Amino acid sequence: MIQRARQLLHMRYRPRELADVLGCDVQLIYKRCIPAGCPCERDDSGHLWIVGDHFRDWMLALRREAAADSRAKLGKGQAYCVVCEQAVDIEGPIEVRPVTANLELMMGRCAQCGAVVCRGRGRTDQDD
Repeated sequence: MIQRARQLLHMRYRPRELADVLGCDVQLIYKRCIPAGCPCERDDSGHLWIVGDHFRDWMLALRREAAADSRAKLGKGQAYCVVCEQAVDIEGPIEVRPVTANLELMMGRCAQCGAVVCRGRGRTDQDD
């Protein structure tokens, strides 16, 4: 949908037309985008219009904000636990597996729930 939004022009779209261009259901526009603050306007007859490039810029800004929020800084010896949905300390025996020439994977247990947690990091030893 993001790729299709890049094709939107500086023109007014009805929600149905916008949904067709984006390849989504029109209910997504009405129930998700408009309540979330999508830039739209109503004309004198009460018809809803969305300017294409304004919508695209709004979508990309939301995506940037979501990406920035999801990139929580992890401390040394921490990983993100998908069960606890937060950064946690890695405990127990930590297993380090090489993934590529420059990347390795640290695996251990979550200090709170005991689930397996993983964290990627740059390889420290380059003598392989």
